[in-house]
Amino acid sequence: MSAPYFALWRWVFVLALTLELPVVALAVRRPQRLRAVMVAVLGNAITHPALWFLWPRVMPYGAALVVGELVAVGVEGALLATLGKLGRRGVWIALFANLYSWAIGELILRGLGPALVRVWYGR
Repeated sequence: MSAPYFALWRWVFVLALTLELPVVALAVRRPQRLRAVMVAVLGNAITHPALWFLWPRVMPYGAALVVGELVAVGVEGALLATLGKLGRRGVWIALFANLYSWAIGELILRGLGPALVRVWYGR
């Protein structure tokens, strides 16, 4: 992976946290909120690098995106359910947060122009 790709990943990782953490915070009541947000940061720290650096090396982009997002929802949902003490609700929160950040993130990346798309797709 190139230095521009790594730089783009850092930016997108911060964007993902910026989009997902408020979703988690709004979905959880005050006594559990800080714990859930911290668990969401942990989950993203585990899954986001895999989505960007592992899956694209072993499969085509479309498959890597689907598999990576499913793994992200599974891992982050399991962490929120157990460490976050949210039960099944944690999985639903992870699903919504990931769908939201993926959709908004794609719109933002597409809007930033062809240069970023070339870095993302390696063209």
